[in-house]
This record gives sequence, C-alpha cells and structure tokens, in this order.
Amino acid sequence: GNARAAEAFKANRWVITRQVHHSVSKPGDAIDLVAFVNGLPIFTFELKNNITKQTVEDAVAQYHRDRDPRDPLFGFGR
Repeated sequence: GNARAAEAFKANRWVITRQVHHSVSKPGDAIDLVAFVNGLPIFTFELKNNITKQTVEDAVAQYHRDRDPRDPLFGFGR
C-alpha cells in the first residue's frame, strides 16, 4: 500500500548471470548462477542434477571445499 516504496522497488535492477568467474587465485573457478540486485550479488547457486549423479550434498561440499570466502564475490559488505 506504500506507493513510494512500490516505485523504489520497481526501480531495482534484477539480473541473473550464469558462469560467474569469482576467484582471483583460481581464475577458472566459476559459480553456476549469481543473482544480482543493482549490481550487488545477493545469491549464488551451484546447480546439480541426477544425470551427473550429483545431489544438494555435492553442492554444499563444493562450497566448503572449492570456494574461498575471501574471494570478493563472497565478501560481506562488498
């Protein structure tokens, strides 16, 4: 019911980008999908499927094993 808030929300730019290379030390590393709002990364996604016999547990392990929280994409307050 707040017209001003609704206009501000409409002005946001939402973008989904695939294969985002994120690592300074490992330039070949990429996140499958990243959701951006006004250029700021909000969510990252690792996609898995049954054809490759991968599960959500594989995605979680990949974040723990292969993603450095010090990389700029994952930095808090960036």
